[in-house]
Formats: sequence, C-alpha cells, structure tokens
Amino acid sequence: EGINHKTLHLQTSFGYNNITLTNNEGYPKVYETIDQVLKVYYDNMIVMYETLRLKQIATAEAKYLKHSNMRKFIHLVIEGQIVVFKQKLATIHEQMTAHEIPHDCYTRAKLHQFDAENLKLLDEKMAGCVATIDRLKTLTPQIMWSSRLEALHASFVKSGYTDWIT
Repeated sequence: EGINHKTLHLQTSFGYNNITLTNNEGYPKVYETIDQVLKVYYDNMIVMYETLRLKQIATAEAKYLKHSNMRKFIHLVIEGQIVVFKQKLATIHEQMTAHEIPHDCYTRAKLHQFDAENLKLLDEKMAGCVATIDRLKTLTPQIMWSSRLEALHASFVKSGYTDWIT
C-alpha cells in the first residue's frame, strides 16, 4: 500500500537556479527563470532577423541597380546612342558618363548580350528583384522567426523526431 514511485525514489525532478549566461557584450548575466532566458533570446533573434531583412533588401536593391544599368547600356548600344565598336576606351567612357552609366557595365558586357532577347532577360531579372524587395518590405522579423520555427518543426516531423513535440 505504501509502495509507490515516490517511496521507491523512481521520480526525478529537475530544478534550475543560478542560470548564468553571457550577454551580447560577453559579460555573465544571472537569470532567475528559463522564461527570462527565452525572452532575452527571442528579443535578440528579432533584432538579428531585422538586420538580416534589411541586408537582404539592400542586396536586392543593388542587384536591381546593376541589372538596370546594364539594361540601359545595352539598350543605348542597340539604339546607336553609344558606340562601342572600333572606339577608344576613353571615348566609350565619355559616352557612358554622359548617360550616367557606370563604366563597369562595359567591362561586364559580352558581345552576345547586345540584343533584344537579353533586354527581356534583364527586364525579368529586374522584375524578380522588385518582387523580392516588395516581399521583404512586407515581412516582419516576427514572421521570419515563425517561418523558421515552422520549417524546423517540419524537419523534425519528417525525420521522425516527434517524441518531444507537442
């Protein structure tokens, strides 16, 4: 009657005290509860996701500008407003400067790119950049966090590690 899991000491309990972790500055910080640790972790991750989002926007904007400049350059060459064949480099650079086109477009351009098909391709790439920028501008760090957690959850479910997932 008096024999149960408690009297046989078959139950183990865990407790936490003096949870000490290093903060962002590298100094130890004492936390009283796991909830405090999770709150600090979440806050730090939200800041990290916002930084990531802004960096991705800047990268997409830089790609858009690169494609836009190349498209403008190729278009002007096709239209004959910039002449690149049998011209000195200084003359080509003068023409590009007059049309506010970075000089690296000339060094990156390949002869086979000077056609209408490539203009369409650059238009598609620019549209892709605009779509990416628009999507990133509507995202919040919280949405990014949630989608990563959902992906992690799906990965655990797929691999069969579901014993601890509720």
